[in-house]
Order: sequence, then structure tokens, then C-alpha cells
Amino acid sequence: MNQPVTLSQVFIFVLLIAVIILIYDLKQTLAQFRKTLAKADEAFDDLRGTLKDARHIVRLLRERAESLSNTVQGFERTAGKLTAVLDQLSDFILKPVMIIGSVVGGIKTALNFFRRKKQGGKNDVEGE
Repeated sequence: MNQPVTLSQVFIFVLLIAVIILIYDLKQTLAQFRKTLAKADEAFDDLRGTLKDARHIVRLLRERAESLSNTVQGFERTAGKLTAVLDQLSDFILKPVMIIGSVVGGIKTALNFFRRKKQGGKNDVEGE
């Protein structure tokens, strides 16, 4: 039993220890990798939830923007109708009133002119 240990037996022993250490490190690395993948899966689930919420928010914003756009278009249509009503009001009420006012003003001016002429004629006769 007192056989001397050969060099090949020492190399096999060192190789066996190295393989055991390598297997242990590989096991530890794979366990850590599995934990990392589990965390990454949780992060991806959170990201999916966030993207779902973002899509919902974008959909709500789109609906609100369309509603606002429809409201603005309604205001534009109302403003156009109001402009048309004011144009008709101007054409059918204000213009005739202005025309009548200018005709009355012209008649008043003409009457004042004839009245001055008539009064002026009396002054000329009386002055002579």
C-alpha cells in the first residue's frame, strides 16, 4: 500500500478538483442566470403593462382631440352662419335705413337750401 503516486495520478486528481470547481461555478452561474431571467420577465411584464396603459392614454387623447376638433368645426360653422345672418341683416335692414337716412338728409338739405334761397330773396328785396 505504500505505492508511490505517479505524476499522471496527480494530474488526474488536480483535473478532478478543477472539474468539480468548474461544475460548482457553472451551477452557481446558471442559478444566477435563472434569477436574472426571472427579473427580466418581471420587467417585461411591467413594460407590457406600461405599454398597454400608454395605448389607452393615446386612445383617450385621440378621442379628446377629435372631440375638440369637432367642437372647433362647430364654432367655425356657427361663425359662418352668424356672418351670413349679419350680412343679411345689413343688406335688408341697415342698408335701407341708411338709404332712407341719406334720402331724408338730402331732402332736408334741399329744403334748407330752398328755405335759405327764399329767405335770401326776401332779404334782397327788402335790402333794395
